[in-house]
Amino acid sequence: MGKLSGWCLQCAIVLAFLVPGTPVQADEAKWLKLKDVTHEVRDEQEAVCVQLSRTFFPEARVLTKEPPPRVFFDLKPVRSYSGKNRIEVDSGLVDTIRIGWHAEQFVRVVVDLKEDIPFETSWRLSVPENRYCLQLEPK
Repeated sequence: MGKLSGWCLQCAIVLAFLVPGTPVQADEAKWLKLKDVTHEVRDEQEAVCVQLSRTFFPEARVLTKEPPPRVFFDLKPVRSYSGKNRIEVDSGLVDTIRIGWHAEQFVRVVVDLKEDIPFETSWRLSVPENRYCLQLEPK
């Protein structure tokens, strides 16, 4: 019985490494959990905010060559997100925020802009909550 139990344990360990999308417990710390996505307006600035399970520094990329103009950023590696996948904003600069889950275990947040106007982006961080806001300010 002891040999059989040891063999079953070895099989379980091997299977844990072979099954895709099943990280091991010790590896759990590298995964992000996307808790919330929101939009806010302060003075002339608009911001898209994400709340994460731990500290992480995303980078924004701007796509304005093909309509609609948009800004996006990726959060990787993300373990879970159960919120909305589309947020209708309809503000001065932002039209819609789309959140998409990708098979490579990352989430892409896309900010569709109303029109192709010049703007600057910057990040604002609220430390204890791990809340990151991508600020969009017209130039």
